[in-house]
Parts: sequence; C-alpha cells; structure tokens
Amino acid sequence: MNRLTFRTIVILAFCVAAFGAEEKVSKINAEKSREPEPIPEAISLKTDALYSADILAETPVQDYFAEQFTSDDDAFDLSYHSVTLVPTPDGISYNAEVQQILQLPTDPIKGTVLALGDDTYSYVKLSDLAAVSIYGLSFTDFYVGSNGYITFLVGDQDYTESLADHFDTLRISGLFRDFNPTAGGEVSYKQLTDRVAVSWQNVPEYGRENFNTFQIEMFYDGTIRISWADIDAVRGIVGLSDGLGVPPDFEETDFSELSKPPIPPITGDYLTEQFVQNDDPFDLEYTSVTFFPTSDGTAYVGLLEEISDLPTNTYLATNLKLRDDNFAWVRLSNQARVRIFNQSFSSFFVSSNGYITFTTPDNDFTETLEEHFDKLRIAGLYTDLTAAYAGMVTAIQLYNRVAITWQEVPEFENTARNTFQIEMFFDGKIRISWLDIGSRSNIVGLSNGLGLSPDFEETDFSVEYTPKP
Repeated sequence: MNRLTFRTIVILAFCVAAFGAEEKVSKINAEKSREPEPIPEAISLKTDALYSADILAETPVQDYFAEQFTSDDDAFDLSYHSVTLVPTPDGISYNAEVQQILQLPTDPIKGTVLALGDDTYSYVKLSDLAAVSIYGLSFTDFYVGSNGYITFLVGDQDYTESLADHFDTLRISGLFRDFNPTAGGEVSYKQLTDRVAVSWQNVPEYGRENFNTFQIEMFYDGTIRISWADIDAVRGIVGLSDGLGVPPDFEETDFSELSKPPIPPITGDYLTEQFVQNDDPFDLEYTSVTFFPTSDGTAYVGLLEEISDLPTNTYLATNLKLRDDNFAWVRLSNQARVRIFNQSFSSFFVSSNGYITFTTPDNDFTETLEEHFDKLRIAGLYTDLTAAYAGMVTAIQLYNRVAITWQEVPEFENTARNTFQIEMFFDGKIRISWLDIGSRSNIVGLSNGLGLSPDFEETDFSVEYTPKP
C-alpha cells in the first residue's frame, strides 16, 4: 500500500468517526431542547381468545377505608406509605393494598398550581373526555380543598376534621386537616394518560410552621391511590367517604396494620443488571428470565432458562411503527390487564429504546440507573435503539399474555442487530427473552419507579437466576 492510499484511508476513517460523534452530539442537543412528544392515539390490540376480568377479582373487603388520628397517643403513622384502593367488580367497595414508598408516585413538577387560600377550594375540569370515579359514580370534574381533600358533588372549605364532616359528602381525604397554603408550599394537579394526581407539597397546618407533603391519584379505571411523604401533622383523617353520613357500625381502618414490610428479595435483589462495554459485556444471549411475583406482589423471584427462539411467535403481531426515540401507547382488549409491582394496567407505553413504561411515556436513550428507576419500567434492553433504520417493534395479545418484540433493531450508531422480547402475563408474571444481541452497553430488568436506592446492587442474572443443582 503506498503512502498516499494509506493517508486517504486514515482521513476517511477520521471523517466517519467525526461525523458519527457530531451526529450523536446533535441528537443529545436536540433531546435537551425539544418539547415533550405528544402522546399518540392508543393502539388497541385484538385477540380472539376469551378472557374474563374476573380472573383478577378478589373477595370484597368489608371496610369503610377511613382512619382518624386524634392525639399524640394516636398520631399519624403513614409517612412514606402509599395505599392503593382497587374497586370491586360491583363498584361499591374496594380492596386495599398498602406499601412503603421512597417518594410520591407522580412527580408534581410541571403540574398546574392551584391558587388556594386558607379554607378554600378550586374547581378542576378534566380534559380529553377523561373521567374518574368513586363508589361507582363517574365524574369529569371535582373540587380540590386546601384542607387536604377532594370532593365531587360540591366544593368544601371545612377545616374541622370530624368524622361527621368527612362522611357528609363524596370525598377522598389525603389528610383532612386545617392547612394554610397561603403560609407556604403549594397545591397542584397533573393530568396524565391514565390518571390525575393532586399534590399538596410542604403545606403547613394553620398557625404552625411545619411541612406536609401528600398526594391523591385518581385512575381512570376507578383505582384510587393516596400517598404520604413527610408529614409533620399529628392529627387528621385519611381515606374515602361515600357521602351517606357516618355509618352506624363505623369502625376505622388501621392502614398501618394493613401495611406489611415488603418481603426482602432473595440476596437483596433489585431485579436489574447493567452491562458496560468491554468491562462487563452482555451475557444473556439465547436465554429467558421469568420474574414470578411474591405473594404480596411487591417483589419478584427470577428464573433463567436457555432458549433457541423467542417464546411468543410474532407472525400475526401488530407493527408499532416506532421511529428513533419514539414510543407507542398500547391498549389491551377484552378487559385484560397486566401487573407490575402489584399495580394493574390496561394500557402501557412501548419505547423504541427497549423498554416499557406504565404511568407515563418515556423516550430517553441514555441508559443510566437513575433514569431506569425513575419510572415503573420493564427494560428488555434499555439502550439507544432505532427502529427507524432497520428492524421493527411489534405487539401481540394472546389469551394469557401480551408480548412486545424488538426484532433485529440496531443501536443508533451500531449496525449490529438486537432481538429480544418482553411478555407480560395476566397473572402477574413477566418474562424477558434475548436472542442475538449486538449491544454491549445497556440495562435490563424491572424498576418500581421509586428512584435509585442508595443500597442498590445489580443482580447478575446469569448467576443469581440459574437454577441451583
């Protein structure tokens, strides 16, 4: 090879590398500057198999789901807990699930701030025909009270948290107490694709210099979730009211008694593994990991198997037609629902970058652990993938599960293809399967959406989940 030819090759190689680097920098800058992508119309899956929603139905709990805290001897004890109230099939009662949290489930940032004064309320009208419900009654609007509650039929400005006042109208009490937003903090609401969240952030009690942060989320499927972070108030009322007055046989619910510490995952398992180019390359090709939920649904046990093909055939699957850093909203048919960390969903978001989210869409392509854990997420292969260049992402619903498949999808600057699949079973199991994987830097596994734990240790799937002899 003469010197001129060699020099030409070097210059060409440098130009290609420089072009790739410049293209990546441009992409990062565009990601930082662009507005959030509008949520597309949901893609409704179809299945010919019969499915009964009664599979997930539970025996109704005879409970009024309200608790009153009255004194230092009976002080508020639900800080950093969340109670999810799932309506029974007849809509007249609820099943309660309580768990520990690290932060409010819905980030209040960029929510609509309500200009509430002391002992006032604001009217909120939902957009896009969204509706919430309580005790089987549906509403497209509601009233947010400065004193820690939501009402539906009329606004309320009462500040005396007696049981009589709590039960005198349809009400959700996040923490019914005499609060004063004019003295600090703020109250806001945020409408999302599957719910609306109302948050009280650092709001003090009237005449006191303290802070109280809590949130009420109303899902469009009828589920209600109340969450508490830092609470300085000792007294107050939390829970639901059907508006029919104090029941003659009323007994309060001790929500903290319903709360059981999450079953510690085996070996402190955070259900996530991160692979880093060269130092820790991807080692799960032609394997499948099934995550079996524990009895309380707050953790999982993983099992690894070798495979020769993807478990679910994609022949009749729907092409989601994803672009670069794009997502699709997928809605299940026949009242089917999937579950993750004991939360139930009839729809979810599929990202081109190798993951599924549930409460909000995401198109992030920088696979950090902080971003993985910032949302409820299943990461099949969280990295900067682009189906705009090659391959495709598909979805198919079967009688017992839904499968999302990334078929021969390359990374943004890597032509090597990646084929993997996420299956969500209607009984709560989750299975991730990998065939040929060209990516060497990525994240796989599950996230509960509560943030990166300071005690986080990654799980070596190929070691921890391989059946022991």
